[in-house]
Amino acid sequence: MRLKKGKYWVGDPCYVYPGKEWSAFCGTLFNGKFEEHVAVYGTKQFFVTSTAHGDGCYALLRDGKMVPGELGVDTGLLSIIPQALVRLWDTKKEANRLGIWVTIDSDCEVTVPRLGVFTFGPYSVNTTGDEDDQEG
Repeated sequence: MRLKKGKYWVGDPCYVYPGKEWSAFCGTLFNGKFEEHVAVYGTKQFFVTSTAHGDGCYALLRDGKMVPGELGVDTGLLSIIPQALVRLWDTKKEANRLGIWVTIDSDCEVTVPRLGVFTFGPYSVNTTGDEDDQEG
């Protein structure tokens, strides 16, 4: 999936996705009605993927160094959601407490070399527990 430069929220989508629509969203994820790693809300797309080991707390790295905060996970999912969607959902308060905001300075691809590992621009997340494999 390609991300345009801008501000994004990284975290478990359950914290910011509209609560009344969460069950339907999960239904599309688990019945195969979405393109791999690309979720759609209205006309906007966002990245979503499974963690390697389900729930827990995971680090976000920028250029190999930990970004302050943590990515808490309660649904076994992580996402990269454009700021415009978080505003539309009116869940910025939750986003500020339960994930990490990042700024991407230029368009980039999100790559997922294997389950639980993804990179985008200077950022990477590894949920496998293998610290030697942070960059994918």
